[in-house]
Amino acid sequence: MLLKFDGVAQAKAWYESPDYCRLRETRGTRRNGRS
Repeated sequence: MLLKFDGVAQAKAWYESPDYCRLRETRGTRRNGRS
């Protein structure tokens, strides 16, 4: 459970990371149309 929580925190940091935004743009927003 702790590991899962850590993963969620990491994912959240990724979501707020500019690198993730760039990666998403490269992959395309075909999967998710969320801003």
